[in-house]
Amino acid sequence: MAKDKKEEVVGGDDSSLEAPTVKEEEKSADSGVASGGVAGMDDIDALEKPAQPGASTAADDAPKKSGAQRVKDLFLNVNPYLILFIAIFLIAIIIVLTVTISSRNSDPGNVLFDGQELDQETLNEILTNESNIGSVDQTLTVAANAIFNGKVLIKDSLDVAGAINVGGALSLPGITVAGQSNFEDVNISSNLAILGGLSIQQSLTVQNGIDVTGDVAVGGTLSAGSISSDNIQFTGDAVFTRHIDTGGGVPSISSGTAVGAGGTVSISGNDIAGTITINTGGGPPAGILANLSFVTAYNSTPNVQITPVGSSTAALSYYVTRTTNGFSVGTISVPSASTTYIFDYFIVE
Repeated sequence: MAKDKKEEVVGGDDSSLEAPTVKEEEKSADSGVASGGVAGMDDIDALEKPAQPGASTAADDAPKKSGAQRVKDLFLNVNPYLILFIAIFLIAIIIVLTVTISSRNSDPGNVLFDGQELDQETLNEILTNESNIGSVDQTLTVAANAIFNGKVLIKDSLDVAGAINVGGALSLPGITVAGQSNFEDVNISSNLAILGGLSIQQSLTVQNGIDVTGDVAVGGTLSAGSISSDNIQFTGDAVFTRHIDTGGGVPSISSGTAVGAGGTVSISGNDIAGTITINTGGGPPAGILANLSFVTAYNSTPNVQITPVGSSTAALSYYVTRTTNGFSVGTISVPSASTTYIFDYFIVE
């Protein structure tokens, strides 16, 4: 049959040689025919003939390498600097892990406790006995949230790094706030001592009295039903939309020689403002009508303004002498006998 195929190739149609089939091209490529050449008859015979059983090929004749030889060839083909880098990297990882594990084991504050469920017997023992965990130089870190249904007693100070949210009442014998704090409603049943400055952006309502031993600076409007102060200083203009009521003790007053025989003097008022009433007697001469002494002496000689009340008082040629302890009202004209003279006074320092 091989011979028939051979003759068919020689004497057959020329088109079969010029245009070989795909199957024949594959066989020609497998037979090792030189690229670009035309397959010869011997080559075609070699392709037609099947391989003899037991015949060895070039691939079969090549010696097979062992596994160790293959590993050796692999290492010979690898860059030695890459192997050195990998070795150094592995050694560094081992050193870091060793140091980390050693430091954690040597520090008792970093000991982590695996959580476990407590039975009723253990809980009863904890409740009946006072249990201590660690010492004061150690730190217990609780990573999870904690809920205490009962009371919590802290015998030493409490440092809070974050915010404190209190849902109920907060009772503290004393509190020191170093930074800024925001409070919605604060009720102080006893005294409140502020050693530094106090800034209030909105209104301040005080139902009871407020005692201030230092200075009070008010940049806005100060609304108060009553203010009691030893000294008030206004750096700007003072505007009073209501009456000015003065108070204090009643000064002492004595009559001068100008009241005449049986004349009297009286006063109603205080060290700031008031009214002096003079009733002359018989034969009054010119001179001092009344002498007024302040309840509290002024620091410097005050300004004394007197106003005559009525035409008879205005007809007098009156004058005033003043000191830090009081003032006197006199006249250079002779007053009328058995006549009432009234003077209003107002004093500022």
